[in-house]
Amino acid sequence: MKKIKLLAFLLLGLSLNAFAQKLNEKEKAAFDDIAFYRARPNDYRVIVKWVVPIRYKIYGDTSQYIKKEIDSTFSQIRRLTKLDIKKTNDDDEVNFLIVAGREESALNRLSEGIVKYANGYGGFYFKSNSKSEIYRAENLIFPESYRDRTPLRHSLKKNLLRSIGLLSPTERNANSLFYSNYNDKLKIDDFDSHIIAAFYQESIKPGMTKEEVDAILKANQ
Repeated sequence: MKKIKLLAFLLLGLSLNAFAQKLNEKEKAAFDDIAFYRARPNDYRVIVKWVVPIRYKIYGDTSQYIKKEIDSTFSQIRRLTKLDIKKTNDDDEVNFLIVAGREESALNRLSEGIVKYANGYGGFYFKSNSKSEIYRAENLIFPESYRDRTPLRHSLKKNLLRSIGLLSPTERNANSLFYSNYNDKLKIDDFDSHIIAAFYQESIKPGMTKEEVDAILKANQ
């Protein structure tokens, strides 16, 4: 019985690994748009992502629907990326802040730049080291600026995905959460899931260029 369970576990692991590695032609084209970030104009576009555990906390407006959207999105991200992600109440260990609303005590927890340059709906900010490893992220959203809950939830989900390193928009799939324009999308579907899982497969490291990533993805096809 134990051998059967072990075999089932190994097969599941192999299937999840294959899911993470293979992209079809349309997904790969969008991946190339989304996955690479250029910090300065003359820099190479590289992978920028988390390798440290994420500890998140919501400040300000903690309405139930806001908490539910954030918690469910992080649950999906955890499943797809295998990142160590936990909600915390310890302000000293928080490295992923989400501030909803304009409560002064909550805004004071954010870096000066995000508050200064946020638009009327909010914004997001991240810090990475010289190895292109993200170690801090901040999200700011103003719920009162949205006409209803759907676009607010869409913005929350989209900014959380951007804050884990999927920074650039794409024009290739109007039904994707990574699409450049607003589309009312609230679900991380198979298309988006494949891109997230491929981005966070272990063999793709922070700092890699497109040429290096292409070699890994090609080897896995």
